Amino acid sequence: MRFLQLICMLFCLVPVSAQTTREQIYANPNLGGANHCIYPEPNGIIYTPAPKGYKPVYLSTFARHGSRMHWRSYGYSRPKQILDLADSLGKLTIAGHEVRIIVDSLADRAKDRLGELTPLGARQHRGIAKRMYRNFPSLFRGKVHIEAHSTPVMRCILSMMNQLYELQGLAPQLDIHSDASYADKWYLASSESKYNKYSGSQQLLKSREAWRKAHSHPEGLIKRLFSDTVYANQHVNKAEFELLLFELANLCYNMEAPFDLMKYFTREEVYDNYAIDTYNNYLIMGNSPLNHGYPPYQGAHLLRNFIETADTCLASGRKQVTLRFGHDTGMGPFIALMRLGHAGLSTSKPQEVIEKWRTYEIFPMAANVQMIFYRKAGKPDLVKIMLQEREMTLPIQTRHAPYYRWDEVRAYFLKILADNPTLR
Repeated sequence: MRFLQLICMLFCLVPVSAQTTREQIYANPNLGGANHCIYPEPNGIIYTPAPKGYKPVYLSTFARHGSRMHWRSYGYSRPKQILDLADSLGKLTIAGHEVRIIVDSLADRAKDRLGELTPLGARQHRGIAKRMYRNFPSLFRGKVHIEAHSTPVMRCILSMMNQLYELQGLAPQLDIHSDASYADKWYLASSESKYNKYSGSQQLLKSREAWRKAHSHPEGLIKRLFSDTVYANQHVNKAEFELLLFELANLCYNMEAPFDLMKYFTREEVYDNYAIDTYNNYLIMGNSPLNHGYPPYQGAHLLRNFIETADTCLASGRKQVTLRFGHDTGMGPFIALMRLGHAGLSTSKPQEVIEKWRTYEIFPMAANVQMIFYRKAGKPDLVKIMLQEREMTLPIQTRHAPYYRWDEVRAYFLKILADNPTLR
């Protein structure tokens, strides 16, 4: 019995990252949603204590909005149109009828709510705020100033407000200032065209299309939902239909819908759709040789804002908190630019992208980066960086990982910014 208990303990201690991407998605289909994946709450994490004598003095964050509805009306209307027409002609299987009813219900739920934050998305950000308060209680003690900024998009604004409501409830004495303005869009959601220089190159488009063709197999889904495959082949764009239905299947999790569209996909189809979406995201946000490393520099303004704001707040000598809220299109490049974990991966091998540049680890719904700064009298300031509330390491020498000297991290980030290809 003792031996069996030991084996069970060892099995439970195997880190999730030791599994292949396919194994992880087989075990949890929601991960196949890539950037539609719901937030992986950091349960059971034991954080590394700060070096003796060091206390937190400043917290700086950037977060993606929480779980949301589909942001495009086409995402509901097009699959609904296809299924309704096929149903009127008697071309659906029993499973097809079930899916049509589910899609109709999802469209009704989302009426006049395109892209809006769901109740789950609100709870995600309240949970993040609660854990920030629990992890760094001294930063929220007294009349500490909190400066919060969001893009002027409702799901981001509500994500911000849910964090602030939670913090205010836990510490009513906090001095909170919040803003949501186009004036901050330049760094919270940069979209400068100069960073898309290679996104439309023939070599990149060819690689993306070859990968899509290798992993697009909608025939099985079509056969399960349509009773007349000849009709479906003639009147349905099968690849588009599968993509749209797969998006809705993942949004069911985000909407906490009382039905499951994912069950109409096989495990391999879930994995293949993930592979297509992730490689596409890597090409438009990641450090791919095919895009010459341009897209991550969409996060350059945000990274510089982190550096300059930290310099100002640390110099003030007062405990402060800075919160920022945006989108996955800001989070992906930002994390890739900082080279956190495998986010800075540079490879021309799509399969390596799928195994290492995991979108569900980089920018799921409510994804967040936290930089926590520590101070000890007469010693250099230290910083710890967390992604999804998990401690990260940097390619910088230290005896106290994941704690690093801020002056060295600052120099490391400034070197990355100086390497901006648009400045050459």
